[in-house]
Amino acid sequence: MKTIVLTIGDDLELHFAPTEAEYSDYMSEVAKGEIVNSAHNFLMNTVTDESKDAFRDLTKGNPGAALQIVGEVLKEYTPKLQIKVKK
Repeated sequence: MKTIVLTIGDDLELHFAPTEAEYSDYMSEVAKGEIVNSAHNFLMNTVTDESKDAFRDLTKGNPGAALQIVGEVLKEYTPKLQIKVKK
C-alpha cells in the first residue's frame, strides 16, 4: 500500500493510504453528484490514524479544504498514462 504524504502550509503533514476499493467507492459517489461529501469521506477513510485529528481540524467548517486535498491525493494515487488517439 502506497502512503501519500502532503505538506499543508509550512509544517502540517497529512498521510493518506488509499486502496482500490476506497478509490472505487469515491468514484461511484462522484458519479452520483456527491462531490463534497465524497471527497471528505474518501479522505477520512484513507487518512492514517496519526493524521486523522489534524485532518478533522483542518476541514472542520471548511469543505473546500477537502476538495483541494483530494485533488492532490488523487494526482499521486492514480496512474499517469500517456494516451494518444491513433488516426
